[in-house]
Amino acid sequence: MARKFRFAGSGLSDLESAGSAQTRGLHSMETICERLADGSLRHSEIRHIFEQLAVEGRRRIDAFVFELLFRNRMRAIAQEHAGLTLSFGWHIGYDGAGNSAYWFRLIDEEDGWNACDEALLSHLAIQVQRSGIAIHVFRVMFRPDTNGFVSSERVSGAWRPERELAEALADLTPPGTWRPPRSMDHMDTAMAYTAFDWMSKYPLLLSWLPALSIQRRLMNCILSPALGRDPTDIDMMVLSPAGQLRCVEFKRKYPASGSQSFGLDLHPHVNTVRMMDSMGIAPLHILLVAPRWQKNESPLHWLDDRALNTSWTWLAASLGGEDAFLGPPLKTHGWDSGQRNASRQQFSISWSKIRRLHEGLKLGDEGGRRMVEFLTAGDLPAAPPATFHYLSARRLDR
Repeated sequence: MARKFRFAGSGLSDLESAGSAQTRGLHSMETICERLADGSLRHSEIRHIFEQLAVEGRRRIDAFVFELLFRNRMRAIAQEHAGLTLSFGWHIGYDGAGNSAYWFRLIDEEDGWNACDEALLSHLAIQVQRSGIAIHVFRVMFRPDTNGFVSSERVSGAWRPERELAEALADLTPPGTWRPPRSMDHMDTAMAYTAFDWMSKYPLLLSWLPALSIQRRLMNCILSPALGRDPTDIDMMVLSPAGQLRCVEFKRKYPASGSQSFGLDLHPHVNTVRMMDSMGIAPLHILLVAPRWQKNESPLHWLDDRALNTSWTWLAASLGGEDAFLGPPLKTHGWDSGQRNASRQQFSISWSKIRRLHEGLKLGDEGGRRMVEFLTAGDLPAAPPATFHYLSARRLDR
């Protein structure tokens, strides 16, 4: 979808224009959603996208950039190695009982409906038969001409005619479910615009931002208010050459020094892992560990430091089975609790599940082959295991 947009500008002058939010204070998420809806903020203008993303959590913008880099690297790897089918844009919504009852696939010219999506439909149909809980599946499209989202629901094996997504969501949820868009609690204007300053140097990265802007609007302004709770976005679905389905979560992170383990939030991530595993979909986790374990620095600038390139570490974890989370329970709260100011319960990933995928920031041919092997087989049993001490020894900031 990014190809359809022509930026009004992407240089520092636009950054400075967007940065006026630093002097007048950040908008609330509700205000951003209203301005996106009335067209005063547009997905085609980079300074508007910066203003929109600035209200995300203090470290979310860094995370978005790494996710975009990961997604586009995976696209390139899939093109180089025939047989893998990738799907991006899936979002899971929850009903009042907490069931994963609503599934939305945001599609565009770059990420159209494919065989991987059809395989997921088959798994969802089996899940309905097993659980007896109704599941609603929607294909969602953004229409630039109307500045809005339309959807088509899958019913009895066929797609219904398109209609506005807001109308479809209103029919799904009981009266009183809707809530105003929720602002993030841990916004940091200076950190946001430091990231934007870095992003402005890379035209290719900027070309990916309109699609991200649309996806974040869907999450924060449409699905979350209509469903009355935050949805979950799936980083990547993969269909192997043998027809096996994988669900992939990607994170740039490092292990907690106290517990000496990687934590994964109970909601939504561990719950999603367990749900996928119960559906026969292998839950996979890919981690990119930086050579600096610092929370108060933007990791984007480390990407420009060639001296650090060989010290990044790619890890692969297969999280299926009851032994995936055997480490000590974790909790984070307050300023260290992500974009929502709440206590988060986390589970520790068992080190026995984590393998070394590749050493070095750039995957290259070797790393690409290992990635394909992991996505195809769902595991890397022959790869050496990762340990806290192995990763700690690769740190360069102590």
